[in-house]
Amino acid sequence: PLNRKAMYAEVELFLHDILGGRYQAEMAEDVQSTLDGLRVDISKVTYTPKTDIKVMEELPMSKANPKEGTYEYDVLIAVQGQTIPMQMTRTISKENGNWVIKEESKGPMGEMSEELKCTSMFSPISRTVKQMGQEIPVMFEGNKASLNVMNQKMEILFDGAYMADGPGTDILIGGYDLKPGYTLSYSVPDMMTMKPKKVILTVKDSEALNGINYTRVDVVGHENENDKVSYWINPSTGMADRIVQVMPAMMNAVMTMTKK
Repeated sequence: PLNRKAMYAEVELFLHDILGGRYQAEMAEDVQSTLDGLRVDISKVTYTPKTDIKVMEELPMSKANPKEGTYEYDVLIAVQGQTIPMQMTRTISKENGNWVIKEESKGPMGEMSEELKCTSMFSPISRTVKQMGQEIPVMFEGNKASLNVMNQKMEILFDGAYMADGPGTDILIGGYDLKPGYTLSYSVPDMMTMKPKKVILTVKDSEALNGINYTRVDVVGHENENDKVSYWINPSTGMADRIVQVMPAMMNAVMTMTKK
């Protein structure tokens, strides 16, 4: 209430200066002190850009060895007080010695599928996104990702280690030596900006859920700390039974995936 009264007083002064209307300078002491606390001297405001980080030269070897098969997940997207339920099916298979991980989602927003193909050591080969009649193929080779978006060819160049950031990311992470305090710095392809996005992976303390001691892993964007994915990795399977992702591009919508 005090903040609102203080802002009304400031708006009244602003309109008085612009329109020449009536303005009452006197106000209650608590309102005046609140207004004084809200005022900012713009000449003294400074911006300190975030210090850049150097990503690792290469990722450590992952010991991931998932079990082939089909896995079902409940998905819930929460945005601006609304919730959108979805279902997701993950299929893990081997093809000519390579891993193929496909995730198919169905819900009120339609159907979407993503497929990641990677080597036996989980180095990305390709990633294909299909949604609303559009198909975006991504090929990985060396230090670049080559995309074809609506017949326009684009490239994302990486400086150092990177992940494909698609289906099965939790499996790759689950193959690392995940001990509390363990960290990695690397890049992922940002499909919105078509640039590499630097992230920091940190292993937190284990968390007990439903009788299982999960390994909690957070992956946070370097430029935006709200850009965050948390994984609850089951040590017996090396996969996440729960994933919570905050998506700044969707008004900080929160997507929660829970393995059935």
